[in-house]
Amino acid sequence: MTNDAGTPGTSSESEKPYDPAEDPDSDPENLLSGTHQPDQAEGEDDDPS
Repeated sequence: MTNDAGTPGTSSESEKPYDPAEDPDSDPENLLSGTHQPDQAEGEDDDPS
């Protein structure tokens, strides 16, 4: 591997711009909030209610 720095499909994840649509760890709803905050969804919020 000498050209993996510019090989499409190999290092595309490191070269392509951040695409929330293709990012499995990001959801459109989370992007609206700006940060990943479990709003009563996981019960990890500061307020138990």
